[in-house]
Amino acid sequence: APQPNSKPGDPKFADVNGDGTINSADRTIIGRGYPKFNFGMTNTFAYQNFDLTAFIYGNVGNDLLNMTRMNLEWKRTTEALNRWTPTNTNTEIPRNGFYYMNYGGYINDHFIENASFLRLRNLTLGYTIPLKTKAVQSIRVYGMAENLFTISNYSGWDPEVDTKGYENDALVKNRAGNNQSANAGVGLDFNSYPSMRSFTFGVSATF
Repeated sequence: APQPNSKPGDPKFADVNGDGTINSADRTIIGRGYPKFNFGMTNTFAYQNFDLTAFIYGNVGNDLLNMTRMNLEWKRTTEALNRWTPTNTNTEIPRNGFYYMNYGGYINDHFIENASFLRLRNLTLGYTIPLKTKAVQSIRVYGMAENLFTISNYSGWDPEVDTKGYENDALVKNRAGNNQSANAGVGLDFNSYPSMRSFTFGVSATF
């Protein structure tokens, strides 16, 4: 279908309703914001005075619109080195400047990614020292780590995000070709911060 003002190297959009032109009537569902199911598992192991607890969880079957990648890929990352040029036509990266064409900022499945993941959210290792004194029965020394690793095919920083990092709706409207508001962030990664990895050490006493 014709796309007015398009140039070689611009994205091509499907004429979903078959009317011979590309417009808002061709919008269709291209992703799933919510996972098909969530899962989690907590296991605690003990050996003599040692104890180990691990919490693993994840999502399966959800997608993310990677608008961070959409904003960066056109000329701010190394992927831009593989963009369309007259001598590099076999590529999925559009030409330089496509973002400012009439259709450049439209939401499209090039930036929809599988966001299923498995994450080791918490790992705690402790050692209990029995004292059996009148004042203190035992002392437990422990170390705890959060977000040690994540397994996912998602190319962004964190497959668990589902919102954007700011709420300037006018900017999103102007740059993304839609009326996305900050209150509808499910399935959207736009300048979101990843989950932090943290380490904690402590001592507890049983009296």
